[in-house]
Amino acid sequence: MNLLQRTYLRISLNLVFLFIVSLDFLVYLFYRYQLETDSLYQKSLSSKISSDQLEKIISLRNTSYFSGPLINSLLFIGSTLSITGIIIFGLYLFDYVVNFKETLKAVLVGKVVFIGMSVINGVYFLFYKPESLLELRHRNLLSVQSLFSYDSLSNTEASALGVINIFEFAFMLLTATCLATFYRKNDGVQSFFRVILGSYGISFFIFMLIKVYFSMNTK
Repeated sequence: MNLLQRTYLRISLNLVFLFIVSLDFLVYLFYRYQLETDSLYQKSLSSKISSDQLEKIISLRNTSYFSGPLINSLLFIGSTLSITGIIIFGLYLFDYVVNFKETLKAVLVGKVVFIGMSVINGVYFLFYKPESLLELRHRNLLSVQSLFSYDSLSNTEASALGVINIFEFAFMLLTATCLATFYRKNDGVQSFFRVILGSYGISFFIFMLIKVYFSMNTK
């Protein structure tokens, strides 16, 4: 067992949780105060709603100092628990003795990948300003989406293609590595990667199909 693996086993779930949630919170602040500007809201919504409604939205956004960060943190924690539950179900199906805390810890470490994805996209938008809020939220540089001209894609297509990216693979691989470190399995990462692919991977694919279906039928 190498130094990195020994360090991972020694770090408590509480410390990992605090560190990862804090990282996500900092990225949220970066997007909110550096990228989601009033001018971007005006550019995105001025043709869709009245000026009075737009002013109310911007005013509400600029005064919601606590509700925005709180909702963001709750969504992050909720998605983390959901993914953990899905992977635990997969572990049960593959006859593993499940440890909830260690599975949650592995998922939290894996989520560093998505935080890194947000940072990469955010730095890009610092230099190449987004044309709309939808572009800021849906554009993903290291995804299948980047093979096409973003302007030629509909919102549904951009959203769907944006989630097919190397970060999803990296998340599953890192989470599998953490689980393999805890369980000390002889067959290493491969068996846990199959578990995650067969549980989280399939669930994610089904979720995206549902999302695309409703997006196409609510236009």
